[in-house]
This record gives sequence, structure tokens and C-alpha cells, in this order.
Amino acid sequence: MEGKHRLDSHQYIVDTRQMPGRGGGGSDTSILDVWAHAMRLNGWITWCFFNSFIHIAWIVCLLICQLYQVLYKRRRQSNAAPQPEAV
Repeated sequence: MEGKHRLDSHQYIVDTRQMPGRGGGGSDTSILDVWAHAMRLNGWITWCFFNSFIHIAWIVCLLICQLYQVLYKRRRQSNAAPQPEAV
């Protein structure tokens, strides 16, 4: 069962020797190169990355909208507060 092209489940992340253009996975390999290589080899990593990116973007939009509503409403209420009458 051990074939020549057998790939362990963590080898595509840890082992960068198979990366094109890199002569042996030395210190010239950046983390972005490793992630790009992992995304090309495993579709689930790509899907999870883009899915989490979309969800994070959506949460940031919700946070911005919520903060706008809270701060805008507070500002409107403080402007509409009755002023004390001069005696």
C-alpha cells in the first residue's frame, strides 16, 4: 500500500521540498508560500479559508452597523435632551 506518491496528511503543510521553484525548503520559504502550496493541494483548506474569510467580513460589517446604530442613537438622544431653563 505504501506507494511512491503517498502523501501524509500533514506533509503538504510541513514539507516544502515539493514546492515548485524552491530548492529544498530552506529558510527562503515563507509562510505564504507554504499556505499557497497547501491550498493548491487540498481543496478543503481552500474552501475553509475562503469560507472563514467571507464570515469574518460579514461579522465586521455587522459590527460596524451595530456600532453605528448605537453611537448614532446615543448622539441623537444627547442632542434631543431638554436643556435646563434659565431662571
